[in-house]
This record gives sequence, structure tokens and C-alpha cells, in this order.
Amino acid sequence: AYDSATLPSGWNMNSAAAAMNWDYIPLDHTATDYGPPGGDTPSEPFFPQTECYDISWAQVVNGSLNTCIDAIANSGGGGVIIQIGAIRNSGFEAATSFNPAEAIQRTLDAGLGLGIYFYNYANYENDLTQAFEDALAYLQTIGATKDTVNMGVWIDTEQGSSWDPTPSADSSVNYAFVERFMNVFDNAGYPLVGVYSSAGTFTIYPAASIGDKPIWAAYIDFSFENATRATLEPYLPEAVYTKVYIFQHSWVGRVSGYSGDLDCDKVLMALPTSGGGGGGGGGEYTEVIDVKVDIVPPKKIYFSPTPGIIAT
Repeated sequence: AYDSATLPSGWNMNSAAAAMNWDYIPLDHTATDYGPPGGDTPSEPFFPQTECYDISWAQVVNGSLNTCIDAIANSGGGGVIIQIGAIRNSGFEAATSFNPAEAIQRTLDAGLGLGIYFYNYANYENDLTQAFEDALAYLQTIGATKDTVNMGVWIDTEQGSSWDPTPSADSSVNYAFVERFMNVFDNAGYPLVGVYSSAGTFTIYPAASIGDKPIWAAYIDFSFENATRATLEPYLPEAVYTKVYIFQHSWVGRVSGYSGDLDCDKVLMALPTSGGGGGGGGGEYTEVIDVKVDIVPPKKIYFSPTPGIIAT
């Protein structure tokens, strides 16, 4: 990691690097840039720095989510996670109160990050693999492909309301249910596939099994600034979850241009946008990085696997 005083001749220091917050150092303009990760064009995980929101039928205005999506974009929001359907014992059910394809295109046109989630009404004891596969097939028809969904695909399976399934006393049954969901979307190449749920659903299941899966956790403190991993540490088994990517910190958020309440989310970890294994390992993947540079010893180059400040 060069500083401006030790850059070799021909190298450029960009403004982000000068601020000690860089993702990679570009080569000079005559060289081929193989900056990490991925080929001729540098890429990086998706990591919005502003508020994100999960939206569904509750945000519909005149049969559309456009009003809400436009207001979020105009507010400087980082992304939306859209509930485009449900998982029921009878199978997958697409949303009908709005046009999911329209909402997805509106989100992409607005430059917002896009995530997808399905609410689960089905019993954990049932093998809903076919419903998950039907949901996957549906995503392909509405523009929510692995290349456009950069905030993950999630199954929202809760407890406490009359319509929620009752968790099995054997938490391995509950775990197997969501694992089948993750496997379907993992196999389709979606880079991040996880679960939004009460930690209690998996409390007695080995932490090593559920803890390394992508989690979208909720703990209401009504503050974007204070929504950090440290806030979650004392909260039940959330502390043993190693892959908490998204933190829902409020359900009464507001943005100008939309009059209703919004569930407010903050991204805590960079969301992988390529590679596989989202459900199995939180989107971790291995990639060969080909770097071609002229270096005069004893200078060294260090690449950080995660965008952001490199530890001293």
C-alpha cells in the first residue's frame, strides 16, 4: 500500500487513496489494468453508505411501488430490498398488489441497490424445494437476475404473528428449511443468499452451522448512526452470527415524497456481487488476481480483500 511519497514513477494516486481509503491503485495509462478483483475492469463488492429500505405491498400507492422507490432514490438512499412474493405450503406465490418487474426496473433505473426477499408462511416441516425453484424461475422473468441483484436474495421467516409458521421444537428442522432455500439460489449463482429471522428460531441449533450463513438481523434502536455490529452483540444469539450483512434498525422511517412508514436498513458488511456460495459461506469466494507491474525492490504491493481502510 503505497503512500504518495513512495509511488514509483508512472503510477497514479487517486483522491480516495490519498485519503487513506482506497480499493486499489490504478496503473499508469499505458498499462493494462488487472486491478482486483476481476479482469480488465476493476470491480468491488456493493457497500452503500446511506440508508436502505425493505419494501413490499405495504408501500404500494395506486397499484405501484414507483412513488416509494422514487422518493427513496431522491432522498439519497442506497438501495431497496423488495418482497416480490411469498412461500406458502401450496407453493410459491408472486406479488399481485404491484408489478414486480416494473418495481425492479424502476429500482435499477434509479441507480439503487437491488435486493429480493420472500415472506415465508409455510411450515418448516415441509420440503418446499419446488416452491423455491419456482421462485427462482420467476425472478428470471422479472429482471432480478444474479447480475442485477446486488443486495442479496433473502427468505423472511418470522414468528409471533398469527400468519407465521410455528418453529419446530427441533431447530435442525427449521435450519434445514432455510438451507434448502439457500441452496437453490446458491446453485443458480446468486452471490449472497440468506435469511431474515428471529434468532430464537435457531437458538438450539449449533451456532457453527447457522452462524456462518448470511443474516439480515433486526434490532430496533431507530438510529442509522448507532446501527453497528456492536449494537447486536448483546442481543441474544445474534452475537454468534458471523455473517450479519444487513441491520434493520427501524420500522418508522420517512423520506420526503412518500407519506408512509419505511423499514430502515443499514448494510454492515460489503455485499459480494460475484462468485458463489452465498448461503454456504456468506458469499466468500476465491479469485485469481493477475497483476502486471514494474517494481524496483524493495517496494511491495499489498491488496486488501475488503474495500476500505487498511489496518496499520
